[in-house]
Amino acid sequence: MNGWTHRYSAGFSYQKDNYRPEPGLALPAPPSGLPPDQTLAAPFLRYELVHDDYEKVKNRDLIERPEYFAMGTQSSVQLGRALTALGSTQNLWLYSASASDGFRLSPRHSLLGSASVAGQAGYAPLDRKLASGSIRYYGNSDSRTLTFVSLAGDTLTDANPTTQLALGGDTGLRGYPRSYQTGDHRVLLNVERRVYTDWYPFRLFRVGGAVFYDLGRAWGGPGESPSSAHWLNDVGLGLRILSTRSAFGNVLHIDFAFPLNRDPNVKSFQFLVATQTSF
Repeated sequence: MNGWTHRYSAGFSYQKDNYRPEPGLALPAPPSGLPPDQTLAAPFLRYELVHDDYEKVKNRDLIERPEYFAMGTQSSVQLGRALTALGSTQNLWLYSASASDGFRLSPRHSLLGSASVAGQAGYAPLDRKLASGSIRYYGNSDSRTLTFVSLAGDTLTDANPTTQLALGGDTGLRGYPRSYQTGDHRVLLNVERRVYTDWYPFRLFRVGGAVFYDLGRAWGGPGESPSSAHWLNDVGLGLRILSTRSAFGNVLHIDFAFPLNRDPNVKSFQFLVATQTSF
């Protein structure tokens, strides 16, 4: 109504986590050990608010494909109750909330922000909370090039010391090995200069490229890694290939990244190949 949608939902969620030692591998050292098994069976209520304000663009997160960015307010709040009578390990409150919004700085410059929190509460040994936030900037100098900047942060509160936030080549810090830093706080900055070519080989693939700079750190908590003592950064370049015959529209990333302040046990460059949902 008047450009706004209100959604009310009721449902039931079920999640069961079991942990067992891997044959031939040592258990985590105390006090970590294995996480406790947990079952969550919970009815929930959810409320969503959506502003009907979308922008159709091209050459942002994909190559030569229509993209729709939510520039209006979108928010969601969900509250559930895990009950032992339904098979849950413990009576717990399960909650989550998220909000996002977009800002048009000018016809060629946009800013998108989002924040979320999710967790469970009601029994101290199982209490946990994850809060996240991000800001993304898209700036088009022309139809074939774009400057992208992303700043994201997370903080985790969990009585289980085996749970941790990781940072490395698989989570946006491309010049370092997978999960190179761990902790209960994480900050990551990505800066990219993207190029979208009109090369269309065999009418099957769209091709683009990027040069990038990454800066980040994960630290704090009982799961903190020895490498978390300092900030890490890298530079690199990559190739992007999108299959126009794929229903999913995934983008193949082929990156060479060079760490700028590496430890002796880190290679002088990283070569990464991955499929992602965006450029």
